[in-house]
Order: sequence, then C-alpha cells, then structure tokens
Amino acid sequence: MERMTLERTAQPPAVRGRLLIVDDDPFVRSVYASRLQHEGFAVEAAENGEEALRMIRASAPRLVLLDVNMPHMDGVQVLKAVRAHPSLRELPVIVYSNACTDAMVRQVWAEHPTRFLTKRQCTVNGVVEAIREVFQDVPAATSAAPASAPAAAPAAAPAAAPAHAAHATPAAEGASDPTQELQKFLRARSDQEEQDALLAFYQSIQSHLKSLRAMPPHTAHSLFGHAVEAFCECLYTRPALVNVSARRTLSQSLDVLLTLRADGPVMLAVPPHTEPLALVIDRDAEDRSAAAAALEKAGFRALRVESNDAAQTLLRENVADLIVLRPRTRRVPSEIADAVSTRLNQRTPVLALIPPADFPTVPPAVLSEGHDIVGHPSSSEELALKALISLLRSRGAPH
Repeated sequence: MERMTLERTAQPPAVRGRLLIVDDDPFVRSVYASRLQHEGFAVEAAENGEEALRMIRASAPRLVLLDVNMPHMDGVQVLKAVRAHPSLRELPVIVYSNACTDAMVRQVWAEHPTRFLTKRQCTVNGVVEAIREVFQDVPAATSAAPASAPAAAPAAAPAAAPAHAAHATPAAEGASDPTQELQKFLRARSDQEEQDALLAFYQSIQSHLKSLRAMPPHTAHSLFGHAVEAFCECLYTRPALVNVSARRTLSQSLDVLLTLRADGPVMLAVPPHTEPLALVIDRDAEDRSAAAAALEKAGFRALRVESNDAAQTLLRENVADLIVLRPRTRRVPSEIADAVSTRLNQRTPVLALIPPADFPTVPPAVLSEGHDIVGHPSSSEELALKALISLLRSRGAPH
C-alpha cells in the first residue's frame, strides 16, 4: 500500500527546538510529526532503536519521544545506552508506550526516563503538552556536539532520574479495548474529539495489525493489515472523509480483525489467492479506472467493463472473487440482483458503490446475502479495505 510519511520533509524554521520521534509505526510517526511541526518544533524521525541511537550520537536533539516495542533494538535498550553515555546522560527522553505491564514499567523506570506516558491514557494534545513542559525545563545547550560512541558495555552507573520525572506515574495496564475505542470514535461530537478517538482506536489494534503485516506479503491477511492502517491514516489526515460509509467500513474492519486474531490458526489455514480477481462494472471510464487502481493497491487483479452483458462474457472465462458495481440508477437492490445473475461462481460477493445518503434505501436482506455497499465517491483507501473485507468474509470471516 502506498503510504504518506511526514518525516524528512521540508519544515518551517524551528521556533522551539529539534526533537526526535522514535516509533516503528509510520502512522503514529506521521501523526506526531505533523502536530509537532505545526507547534514549531523541528522534527526528525527514526523507525527503530538502532537508527535512533545512530542519529542521537551523530547530533543529539533537545528531546527524544521514544516508543518501547520496536524491532532490532527496543526503547528500553535505547534509553539504557543514552543514560550510559556521559555526554547524553541528561538528554530528556519521554517514553510513551501501550505495553504497560508491571514488568515493562519497572524496566523503563530503571533507566530513568524524563517522563513515562501511556498512549492509551494520553491524547496527542497530552503528549505535546508534556513536551512543552520538558522543553521549558531544558536549556537549549542540551543539543551539544556529536557524541562519540560509548563502549559496548555501560561503564557508568545509571544516572539519577531528573527531578520532573516524578510527575508521571503510569498505571500498569494492558492494551485498551478496541471495541470501546471504536465506540468513542463513532460517538465523537467534534473533529478534534474524532481525531483523538481515531488515534486511540488505532493504537488499540496496533499489535493485531503488526501480526497480520508480518505474514507473507501479497496474501489477503497481510494486505488487510496494511489496508486498515492506511485507512486509519487517511481518515486522520483527511477528516472530511469521515461519513456514514467510513464509519461502517471501520466497524466492519474491526469485526474481521478480531476474528483473524481469535481464530488465527483456522482462518490463516485458508489458502489465500496471491492475486484475487475483481470485476469492475461502471459506465464511466474514469470511475472504472479509479476503482481498478484502488483494487490493485489491495492486491487484486482488476478487469473493467461498462455493462452486465460485458461482465457475463468475461465471467465465462474467469472466476471473479469480487464484483464491484456502480449502479446506474437508485434502484440499488435490483441492480445488485442483476449483477448477481451474471456470476458463474455463486460465492462471489457484490460490492455496490452508492452515495452515502442512499444507504438507508438498501434493504438489510440484500446485505445479509454476502453483498455490501460502500460510499461513492470514497477514498481509494476505503475501497481497497472494503474489497479485502468482502474477500475475507467470502472465505469465512463474520458478516
């Protein structure tokens, strides 16, 4: 999936100073980078502990925002290396993490972070406020000359925790409940509340998405993990796209995600097609091309036709995994029925692209037969995710 990254892009002149964000999740990095740049900070980013430590040693920032669970070198190891180096010992490090078990809390505090925040308890505003407070206590001279590499084993005793570290006392709690976080998003009454709730929801499913993305590439399950991530980022960065269709798609994605997590050995034993086939039926050539491009992002091979008659011809030689239809009229149920009649494979679901305002006109009986609807127009990220939801449901995920 194509991703938007904000790190290493041109930034306005820094007013507050330079800081480093260390997180292996591109969406989380982009969220915090965008907000902190807007606040006047010069932001750099690293996607793992090893990269972060190289950047810190080359040119220490005024502050580090550090995740804990990362590949190659985790946040605890990074913090330990920083505190062991004489010239970096006083570098402010704010640790933020979802993994707040008792053992993790003890490991982090043993390395003397400046602050320790839990992602589930802290909004983006809360993190930004904590960074502001730490910056007020830290002189600009903290960004010193490049540090020489320390010895492999820490020679010095751990530095004492800065005085203001005592202000943060995270509880030892597990990850938040995705269903509850989703409900907060669905009930949000303002754009800011919606964005905060969306980020909290995303953070509550991060570990599940990572396990799916780690599966062999180009399988439906790996692509689904990437698609959920891309859709959450799309809604966060383009809040105008949040509508009844987007909310429905996000809710359905959680249903599928929780099934893949709970019944992993069963679901993952289903041999996924490496390139499922989607048939796009739309009279408008530009809309056909846009839908096909979105489906190809989701790993589908997309065939494009302008009518059901042309679709029937193609289906004599091809077995489709999904039919994507934009109805020509507001008679959505009958047009879905017409598309269904073209199928040779009776399990092929039909996904109809209709204006969100027309959603209430679609009888539940049509949707209960394995078919579905998605807003038109919609983002390519939503259509890609919805196509994968339909594909996985046709293979056993819940409706």
